[in-house]
Amino acid sequence: EFAAKRERITRALEVAVSAGGTATAEGVAEGVAAVREALVGDDPTAEGAAELKAQQAERASTLELVLRGFLEIRLGEAKRPGASLASVGVVALLDLALALSAEGVADHNACFCLLEDLFDTLVISEADELWRLVEARAAALSPLLSDTQEKSTRPKLTLIRTCNELLRRLSKSKNTNFCGRILMFMAYVLPLSERSGVNLKGVI
Repeated sequence: EFAAKRERITRALEVAVSAGGTATAEGVAEGVAAVREALVGDDPTAEGAAELKAQQAERASTLELVLRGFLEIRLGEAKRPGASLASVGVVALLDLALALSAEGVADHNACFCLLEDLFDTLVISEADELWRLVEARAAALSPLLSDTQEKSTRPKLTLIRTCNELLRRLSKSKNTNFCGRILMFMAYVLPLSERSGVNLKGVI
């Protein structure tokens, strides 16, 4: 059952991110609808609040797993001569994952997991270029981090982990500008109540 669902979702993702399929708002909406249909398939709707919540969590987990596997395939294609992240659909995939999270089809953490996987594979120069795309989508990412505690805890932890790993890799003397941009981005998208940005111990 999982294999069949993964195949359906993968086909929907391939159509959505190929040939600039998500370059417009209409394209993104069509991609979201196609992935939602592939994810639900012929599954009967669960009865009862608890059963429905469990079914939605299972679907979100399945979709996140398929998205990460699909990203891995695309990253392999990006290593070919003359290929780039945009040309193999990685940027389109990130936009689609963001839309899926915003629409509630995927977990809020899905797009942040993709970003974490992506930055782990890139050299500093490539990470700098991709970070500009992340900054351009800050307004869309911020609501996913300021929702209810149940929905926003995992994405906040994933983003903080990703940013901290990037900062660890960067040179404080050679990559000063990039470090500052990462910190400014975190200050913008994370709510003021975020514990990681509060000096709880009052250390001076």
